[in-house]
Amino acid sequence: MEFLSQLLAPISAADFFGDFWRKKPLLVVEDKDFSDVLTLDDINDYLGRTSFAYPFLRVVGNGSEIDLARYSMGAPFNLLNKDAVFRLFNEGNSLVIQASQHQIPKLYRAISILERELAMEVNANIYITPSNSQGFHPHFDTHEVLVLQITGTKHWNIYDIPIEAPLQEHKLTEAQKAAYRNGEPAHRITLEEGDLLYVPRGVVHDAFCTGELSIHITFGLTTMVKMEILHRLVGKLTESAWFREPYLPQNDFTKRGAVDREMIHRVSSELEDLLHSITPYSAYNEKFKPTENLFSILAFIDNAHTAEDLSVLCFTAKEPAGAELEQADLDVLSAVRSGEFLRGGCADLSTGVCKKSLKQLVRRGLLEVSVIDNRVMEEK
Repeated sequence: MEFLSQLLAPISAADFFGDFWRKKPLLVVEDKDFSDVLTLDDINDYLGRTSFAYPFLRVVGNGSEIDLARYSMGAPFNLLNKDAVFRLFNEGNSLVIQASQHQIPKLYRAISILERELAMEVNANIYITPSNSQGFHPHFDTHEVLVLQITGTKHWNIYDIPIEAPLQEHKLTEAQKAAYRNGEPAHRITLEEGDLLYVPRGVVHDAFCTGELSIHITFGLTTMVKMEILHRLVGKLTESAWFREPYLPQNDFTKRGAVDREMIHRVSSELEDLLHSITPYSAYNEKFKPTENLFSILAFIDNAHTAEDLSVLCFTAKEPAGAELEQADLDVLSAVRSGEFLRGGCADLSTGVCKKSLKQLVRRGLLEVSVIDNRVMEEK
């Protein structure tokens, strides 16, 4: 676990999983260099793009999400009004770049390494908080959280665990939220640039910024839970006509014993087959990928600087079929067909010409895009 060990140092990965994982928070004050993961320049490049879409970018303030109508232009793709987004930010609201690994190629590579090491689904959100403001009120997450402070300072309140191993349907009541807002936290922590914080699943927390602009990134680490296996089992059983039939025909409870025994046998057999099919990588093997929709493909290309940034994508050229194309578009199609695209045929993305052609060809359906997922490894 080389990458995780670099993030946690001087705490070893073994000590982390033995002493802290799912047990208690961990603060690592080391003034680390997170530039391999994310830099302020990466964020400036993202914010300098011509378009944003919801929910890839959200605006949060005073404890909750800002009404989307205040900064959305609506269809298509829930495109956002960039001027409105920055006006809300300048008024003291936070920006949240959701699932940011699907929009920033360098971050996608880092997440892929972490997923491969941990055999877990990892999601990255970036929080940009102006001075003297707060994003969300006290809340808990349903996954483990690693926080990397990229720039500025952020103050964290760490409370207790009201619900052990919470799922998505578990929420704090309004009374609980008020009690946490008015109560004393178990720990007060200040994160400065280069610090790392681990917050276990279910631990109530909130964060706020006082002095300067603060940017942090959270890695949400999701492991498969037993309930997920049972949900998959229900999906399998639904395919069987036997389980779709009435429990007791004519509601005859004298036949219940035989039906119950048959049900136990069938459920046990299906559950055993399902458990045998689960691998260490089942938790994220079917997760959302950057080619899930057109906007995320275009965003991924927009934030690429070199051909290496696009190396996780596989481009397949389609026949133009009489379509009128610029010479730059034809050059990209030719480079893709010959295999030279990622070997230097279109390596210079800095001029914007290649990016423009890529996006144009994807929009017109002349380039199909899929993910080269090198995270999933065969069991040995």
